[in-house]
Amino acid sequence: MTRLDVGGPPSQGWKTFLNNHADGIAAMDLFVVPSISFRLLYGLPIMGHGRRQILWFGATSHPTAEWMVNQLTEACGWEQAPHYLIRDRDGVYGEVFIRRLRSMGIRDRPTSPRSPWQNGLAERLIGSIRRECLDLRQAPREPRMRSPLSFFQSSLCPYFVTCPRISPLGLAAVWTFT
Repeated sequence: MTRLDVGGPPSQGWKTFLNNHADGIAAMDLFVVPSISFRLLYGLPIMGHGRRQILWFGATSHPTAEWMVNQLTEACGWEQAPHYLIRDRDGVYGEVFIRRLRSMGIRDRPTSPRSPWQNGLAERLIGSIRRECLDLRQAPREPRMRSPLSFFQSSLCPYFVTCPRISPLGLAAVWTFT
């Protein structure tokens, strides 16, 4: 069997893409936290790749495409939106989300199926949040989820990733809970 000649140089790999465009990339990922009442809470960190700063953190019990759109708009704004957004292929990202990305001028880069390493910075941040804040003897209560995560951002976060209160873009790192 012969190989087809595409006629050009090969495209850049994923690691090369991340290195070449780090300042213009934002990453986001959902993670689940079971509460003490066995309800599921969803956390959404949005972080910039350039300096690995946390741009936004939101939590809700019912993530929808509209909620995700609002979180992204609050995190980046219309003027300082990243060029690329790395996300997984979760079903919560609907057509509304894709349309908002396009209208903001953000190029969507979903990761390959079953490839969490392609969104490594967000996955590492989620792992740090789980280990340092949420792996308690009992599951956190919903109102108390704000306190450990705020503690993580203010004191423990600088040891794992650089996340100043004010990012280099001038955006405040804000934590929202709905």
